Amino acid sequence: FWRRECGSRSWTCRAKCPAAGDEAQGMDALAVEATVEEYVEYARLLHRVDRKCAEENSLAYPRVSFDGWLPFCSEMKALFAGAWRQLGPPKLKDHTHRWVRLLSSAFGSDELESIARY
Repeated sequence: FWRRECGSRSWTCRAKCPAAGDEAQGMDALAVEATVEEYVEYARLLHRVDRKCAEENSLAYPRVSFDGWLPFCSEMKALFAGAWRQLGPPKLKDHTHRWVRLLSSAFGSDELESIARY
């Protein structure tokens, strides 16, 4: 899904999130620009070769995250708008949208974007 929908979208992947400051050294300072497609491919590789995240493999297969990427607040906002109500567990009454509506109104923020960030 992600590769198909956002494959060419690029983002800065980091070993430490939130981003480490100027004092970061070694692996904590690692930041790599990657597309969604490249990140998905790398995640699949990690799943095949190092499922247990063994410490001795950390140099060969560093862990980075796509932290902070908010596709449902930008390029996939329309898709999210049509589907977010179905994302919760069935038969569970979810009042999140009511609280988000109240808070969005109070703080002047976009309701759908607030739900997408949640």
